[in-house]
This record gives sequence, C-alpha cells and structure tokens, in this order.
Amino acid sequence: VVKYMNVTAKYILASVDQSGHLERAYLRFLGDGLLFIFPMASFNQTKMKTVTEPILKELAEMSARFRAYLSQDPPPGLVHMPMSLGVGISFGPLVPIRIKSKTLVITQDDYIGPAINLASRLQHVARNGGCVAADHLYEAVLKYDRDASVLFNTLFPNKYQVDLQGIGEVSV
Repeated sequence: VVKYMNVTAKYILASVDQSGHLERAYLRFLGDGLLFIFPMASFNQTKMKTVTEPILKELAEMSARFRAYLSQDPPPGLVHMPMSLGVGISFGPLVPIRIKSKTLVITQDDYIGPAINLASRLQHVARNGGCVAADHLYEAVLKYDRDASVLFNTLFPNKYQVDLQGIGEVSV
C-alpha cells in the first residue's frame, strides 16, 4: 500500500504540475490515506478551473486503477489487501499552522479547517471505492465554465445528500 501511495502521489503531482499553474502543493500521509492540499487562495476563477480540472481527473481515475495496480504487484507481507480506494474531495479555506519546539529539533507544518474534515468524511463515504466530491467545489470553481461543468458532471454523475458525522447534511 505504501508503495502504491508513493507512486500515486508522485503521479498525481507530476500530472498536475504539467498544467504549469500550480506553484506548490502539500502532501500528508494519514494512516492508509493521503491528504493533498493545493493552495489556490490567490487564484482567479480561470486559474482555479485550469488547476482543478487535471486534479479532478486524476483523483477520479485513481480509485479505478487501485485494484489493478495492487493485483499486479502486491506488497509483501500484507495479510488483508485493500481492494478499493475511496477518494473524498472538498474545497474551502484552510488555516496554515506551524508547531516548532524550542528544546527539541521538531518542526511540524500542517493545515486545519472544515474543508479537511469534509474531505475526510467524504473519503469514508467512498471507502468501498470511487470518488465523492462536495457540490460546493462545483459551485465555487466550475459551474461558470461550460467545459469544466461538463467534466465535473461526467466524473460525478450521481447526486446525493449525505449526513456526515459532526458536519450534517451535505450535497455530493
């Protein structure tokens, strides 16, 4: 799984980087999951759309490729092999935090915010495989562009209301 996650992280970042519009990304391993944060606060609507499209394509396709990848090269010693990958996608403001120890050599950069909590809850909804995106991503970034709107609705054709722990009802 770690090998897959490393390869997937590099693949996604390389694919997104090819757009030439993403200046930086934050990646964090969370147990058996990955958290990708793509800072877009200074982006205008056009730049957000240009960066968001390849990210959405890669994340939606990752889930489908996961099972085939693991069956070709199963990690040694793994007793129970996960056969699916769930992806949760959210959009919204985050707060960067930095924790630095004065006595130990420890520095931790991280982000907090409701968008991370929502992405995590959506990932659990998609746990059995697939990709779930919050509708507010569409509303904020993609609905004003015809091609981006078609892409989003092609990648995420099913619309649901889900009740998420600690968050409430959300459209996905």
